[in-house]
Amino acid sequence: MKAFLRTLPLFCVMIGIFVLSNQPGNTLPLPSFFGADKVAHFLVYGLLAAAALTSSSFLKGRLRPTSIGLLVVVFCILYGISDEYHQSFVPFRSVSAADVLADATGALCTVLLWLRTDHARSWGQRQRPVSKDGEKTGGDRKCSED
Repeated sequence: MKAFLRTLPLFCVMIGIFVLSNQPGNTLPLPSFFGADKVAHFLVYGLLAAAALTSSSFLKGRLRPTSIGLLVVVFCILYGISDEYHQSFVPFRSVSAADVLADATGALCTVLLWLRTDHARSWGQRQRPVSKDGEKTGGDRKCSED
């Protein structure tokens, strides 16, 4: 049940992107400033990356955080490409490499922000082995300066 709840935000964002992409281009209410659609792509795919990171917690300790982040960015790019392909069948919509670039940038920025947090660093930590006397071996030993 926990795994399902962790993946629920990811599926909700993916469904939301699909529903929005299925709307004819002349019916989408976007702000009137230049590049508003690229900003929307950036923000939505940043949200998709955040949801993917949340659902990837089962990889904690199995992969390094940078590997998880790379997988999430690749996933978001592939989903963005499939979304653009889907839009090619929707009236008044077109395929745009610039949209995929905005998608990738939003996902990458979210992953980079995640990698800078303590939360991501804790994902990369593995348990240190315990010696026979019960002390953890290796790691954070400090040397005193003479």
